[in-house]
Amino acid sequence: MDVLSDPARIVLTAMVPSVGFRPFSGFEVAFVAGFGDAAADVPQPIRQALLLLVAHWFERREPVELGPGPQGVPAVAAGLLQPYRRVHL
Repeated sequence: MDVLSDPARIVLTAMVPSVGFRPFSGFEVAFVAGFGDAAADVPQPIRQALLLLVAHWFERREPVELGPGPQGVPAVAAGLLQPYRRVHL
């Protein structure tokens, strides 16, 4: 990202960025994701929602489903995940 240009711009220079390679007034973002190193660190409702999603996708393996509309995340799985959803701008 070139933040010195007006307006700022994102510059793609390669298919895969190189570690330590920051051209065009680049910046580095560091973040931590997840709940821990072990599977047991993930809250039970999230693990249950994952199992429901895998079963849902297994039952609907066709590339396209015909029907009244798109098939999204099952309501039960979405309900289990809702308390963990964080949306910020």
